[in-house]
Amino acid sequence: MTITREKILAAFQPAKEISDPKRFAGRREQLEKGAELLLARDHIFIYGPRGIGKSSLAKQLEIIAGGEVGILADIGSGLADEVFSFVTCYLVRDESVNNINQLLYRLIIDSAALGKFSKLLLEFGEPGSYVLGPSLDAKLVSDFWARAKSIAKTASHGLVIFIDEFELIDHHEGFSSLLKACPPGIIFVITGIATTERELVRDHNSIDRQLTTGKLPVEKMQNSELLTVIDTAERSIANEIVYSRDAKADMVRLVCGQPYLLHLIGRTSLLSAFNGKDKVIELGDLQRSLSDVVLKKADSGLEQRYLRAIGHSTQRETVLRLFAQHCKPTVHTSVVYPVADAEAVSNPSYWVADLQKDAYGQELKKVKEHHYAFSDPLFQAYVAATPRRLTKDRESLTDEQNADSSACVEIIHMSDLHFGQGHYFSDIPHARDGIPQADKIELAGSFELVANTEKFDFDVFALTGDITQRGLSSEFKSAASAVNEIIQKRVTQDSVPEIILVPGNHDVNWALQNADPESKSIGFQPYVTFRNSLVRRQQFAANLEPERMYEVFALELGGLKVAFVSFNSAVLIKEGDGRGYIGASQLNNALHELADRCGDGAWIKVALFHHHIVPVVSIEAQLGQDQLMSDAALVKKRLLESGFSLVLHGHRHHGHEETVGDGTNSLVVVGCGSTGVGVKERGSQPLQFNRIVLRASGRDLLISVMRYTLDTEVGEWKRGTPKTFPLVGRLS
Repeated sequence: MTITREKILAAFQPAKEISDPKRFAGRREQLEKGAELLLARDHIFIYGPRGIGKSSLAKQLEIIAGGEVGILADIGSGLADEVFSFVTCYLVRDESVNNINQLLYRLIIDSAALGKFSKLLLEFGEPGSYVLGPSLDAKLVSDFWARAKSIAKTASHGLVIFIDEFELIDHHEGFSSLLKACPPGIIFVITGIATTERELVRDHNSIDRQLTTGKLPVEKMQNSELLTVIDTAERSIANEIVYSRDAKADMVRLVCGQPYLLHLIGRTSLLSAFNGKDKVIELGDLQRSLSDVVLKKADSGLEQRYLRAIGHSTQRETVLRLFAQHCKPTVHTSVVYPVADAEAVSNPSYWVADLQKDAYGQELKKVKEHHYAFSDPLFQAYVAATPRRLTKDRESLTDEQNADSSACVEIIHMSDLHFGQGHYFSDIPHARDGIPQADKIELAGSFELVANTEKFDFDVFALTGDITQRGLSSEFKSAASAVNEIIQKRVTQDSVPEIILVPGNHDVNWALQNADPESKSIGFQPYVTFRNSLVRRQQFAANLEPERMYEVFALELGGLKVAFVSFNSAVLIKEGDGRGYIGASQLNNALHELADRCGDGAWIKVALFHHHIVPVVSIEAQLGQDQLMSDAALVKKRLLESGFSLVLHGHRHHGHEETVGDGTNSLVVVGCGSTGVGVKERGSQPLQFNRIVLRASGRDLLISVMRYTLDTEVGEWKRGTPKTFPLVGRLS
């Protein structure tokens, strides 16, 4: 045969389930158990960790149910002599399915499920109108069973309904009653990530017997099965490229029973051999392929998790890798800590605590006293199989020394100061009594104290809106005084930091705007005056249209090229409406200007606006899509497409930090809670501001976020746990 790149890429398939029986390898026990359950007409529950081959197994059972038993014959199973005569449908859950009503509706209409049977349209007509809430809709259930029973009668053994990624359905309520009422001749095969069948099907009351009888766990592959996978891949390309015996053995050892990882490394090594015109993949070739898995981001999700876990600390990386090597699946610290000590790791327990924190991905979990395990066995295998990311010559550096790298930019991010009525520092009782002024807590003074203590060395001071309460000139005057005092009292650096401002909905002066409703800009005039008094690089005209109140400026700071784009998200604000809107015209104009200003080189792009484009995680349950910025989806899409790395915003009075993406690009979104609003407007949320450091790590960008909250009992700002977000290859 003529070997082609297409055939090489198809030999191993890490990105999708294996549906071709000729390509499926291993899992004899699970195949036979699944086939027996089909013959017994039992519901089947396939579960296991990510990347273990659950969907591939389900696909083979679908083929067997349809009467093709070749794979059973290939493994020498006596079940190959049995007759399987089912009709099947296979649905993979997507984001439109979040409860059982929505699942039933999708099964009725989807072309991969009952929707593929034209006889149902003739027999029942179009599906009706149903209530798709969390409680089962009786009419929908009745219509679903009627259609399913009609199809089940077309095959002697009935109908098998496969549902993949079942665990992602948010609400399982009603599923147990659905299974109990299941008519004869209809079988469900449920597949998903879980550690037990009861974790897979959360609504399992009254169906424990069915769950126990039909459970089909998928665990790590045996070494012999993994070798069969490699042999099958070699045969698929007519053995034009093969692995040496040592390379095969090492590949099996490295993947620790994880078929997904075997396919990932297999594809990378085969492609490398094909490009290099090699016929045999030796042990050394395999080691180089492991580096390619990392450098070429063969699985960007796993690689992002690795980089997030290690941050810029070689000691944290060492501890992570030692646990990956020793967890089987758990390990006692008495096994790992001596090895860590021998590798010059200071205080291993400190790094173990780090690896359990959300900031580092919570990759380790405490099972019991002194016993730890990985949260995800696939990630554990990935860590153990791939090489170190941080070089040995950096192992003596501490986090603080790395943080002092010359290639970094420091940003102070405040928001929602709300100067005026309700400003916290003006409204607390002792702000108005007769005690000496020097003893009173106020924003600039308290900031100066923490800045000196923590040795702030910031290059940029950013305010993301709601600087005032009512947009009054007197309020802006107070704000300007505080900002100037903060800037002038900075003692750790001679140069003056850049000031970046954006307006919020509270910065519109409604008394002015309502007096002249035909004017689009008059309500912003006090803000523009305030801004122009602080920002000297570009002055706004007093009558500038709100949609033109954006600014693009490119700076070379701390050895990095950083482009800041500030947007006015209060363009269409109406009195009492705080949603926010930027608009396509402002986006287009700002992004075109950005493209003109940022030519060659790797630019770090930072966007600033007041309103939020993603739900704030801490209050997500109470936050609907209609409370996001009106054009949040468009703004997020354009920022991702334009290669932005960081978004700073305010508005919600709840701080949050998270990464969003579109499958190709990633964007770190940092929301600052209020730095100055009164208690009534923020509830239990403390006053806060962010200290953000942008740092180069080779070709990668590290974004570290430190949140400072005000301890009102002592009037001091306290630093929280830093969070580091790695953006791989962003500086290449």
